[in-house]
Amino acid sequence: MSIGSWFSRFGRKGNDSDPVSMVPCGEVRESGSDYIDGDCEEQVQSQIMQHLGLCTDCDGWLKSLAMTVGLLRETPEIEVPESTMERIRGIQRPE
Repeated sequence: MSIGSWFSRFGRKGNDSDPVSMVPCGEVRESGSDYIDGDCEEQVQSQIMQHLGLCTDCDGWLKSLAMTVGLLRETPEIEVPESTMERIRGIQRPE
């Protein structure tokens, strides 16, 4: 999925719902990854979309998260040489 298609999923849709009854910002952020992956229940997805239409902070945050996820998914995997892995394993962690 291209980055552009990630953004199209998060289009702001204004509405005249009561902001007091909308899902809190914390819950939107807790469900952000599931929302991006399409793993939210329909009711939760609807509540998040409603929230995004009213909350510019969460709208921007979710777009940023979606861009990050999209970039990570498009990044090709590389094989790390065994010599590098051995050096990493040999690094002492501070206690």
